[in-house]
Amino acid sequence: MKRILAALLFAIMIPMMGRADDKIHEIQKELNAHFAKRADFDATEKTLTAKASDITFAYDAWVKQSAVQQQEVGTLSGKVKELGRQNDLLKPALDNFDQRVNAHNAHKCTEKCSNGHCDGSCAWYTAEKAQLDADMAQLQAAYAPLDRQTAELQNEQTQLNKNGDLLDQIRKNVHTDAANWNEAEAQLKASRDANEAEITRLQVKLAKLRGENSDCFSKIPSACQMNPSLDDQCEEMHAACGKSFDGNR
Repeated sequence: MKRILAALLFAIMIPMMGRADDKIHEIQKELNAHFAKRADFDATEKTLTAKASDITFAYDAWVKQSAVQQQEVGTLSGKVKELGRQNDLLKPALDNFDQRVNAHNAHKCTEKCSNGHCDGSCAWYTAEKAQLDADMAQLQAAYAPLDRQTAELQNEQTQLNKNGDLLDQIRKNVHTDAANWNEAEAQLKASRDANEAEITRLQVKLAKLRGENSDCFSKIPSACQMNPSLDDQCEEMHAACGKSFDGNR
């Protein structure tokens, strides 16, 4: 009977060992898949690192250009102030001219003429008009450079507005990209941590399984099938191997 038990134990060893190998292979295959994920996560981390560098570059450029923008706005403000001062200097002359023009127009003069001859009574009016025309020419000459400067400053203001809009868009893009990066980094960390935990779990399971198999083989007496007195040891072998091969716990 003992010889029969030993023979039976060795007879089931081959299929039992086959099932263990299949289980080890299955776990190893799953483990390899998680190793592949680890490589993917590393590649994603490199991409995120490059993206972080781009975001930092864009932010630094924004900070630098914003400082330039503020300086240019300040310079433009100074030019506008100076232009206003020069216009203020000319304003009394312009006001005086406007008053004289109004007075001139309010006292129109028409000479009395007969047979093609006029009495010259409106000579003062004609002279006054000539003086007003000369004064207007002088004022126009004085205002000409100020008008050109006004047009230039308006162009500068338009360009500064465009630059300001561009800087504002860059700031918004940096803010959005940074928020997206933080979210992606958090997701990557969570996924990587979960993957590493699964790798550890599978490695422990694989090592335990391989360790149980080694323990199983170490408990197989070489003379089990030859010596009936080893029946107890053969039973011990079955208990050890059964854990890995048929789920006995």
